[in-house]
Amino acid sequence: MAVEHEHKIVLKNADELHASLLAHNKAFLFEIEQFYLDEHARYRRIVNFPRSARAKVETYTFTYKRMIGDRLLEEEKETTREDFELARTAAVSSLVKHRFKFPGHKRRHEWDVDFLLTGRPEEGGKVYFGMAEIETPEGAEWAMLPFLEPYVELVVPREHSRMFTNARLTDPAYAARVLDEYRALAGAA
Repeated sequence: MAVEHEHKIVLKNADELHASLLAHNKAFLFEIEQFYLDEHARYRRIVNFPRSARAKVETYTFTYKRMIGDRLLEEEKETTREDFELARTAAVSSLVKHRFKFPGHKRRHEWDVDFLLTGRPEEGGKVYFGMAEIETPEGAEWAMLPFLEPYVELVVPREHSRMFTNARLTDPAYAARVLDEYRALAGAA
């Protein structure tokens, strides 16, 4: 069973950070198109923009994620473009995002810094939400990436992480109000 602990950090001024990373760190860029069949089943097309002049690389994955108690079960496997396209016809929600990858604390874990877009950039898609995430084994040490510190809006408490899943954030209107909903919920606790 693959179990992970996700540490989520909501980013402020995400469009500014996205532009800076595009200008300076394109070597770490992935464009991800993902959609959901339900709240647990996700398909992805991942385009890796390589550091060299080689052609970009596309991969396709299917992931099943489910919270069991306070632990996250995640199973992922590669799939085909044909399966991706077939499954897309049954999608209930979707998103496009840019992901930048960075080594984490003592290079043991990897950070994903994601920017959710209103569409593909070449079609005018703009950043509507930014979030950084690091996955670690239970109880493992982790440290914030120094360049992210000025952009931290919220380190999401584990018990509220479901409010900040990509499946929910596919809706830009939800993404625009989720911080206020979190603050109201946290203030009532």
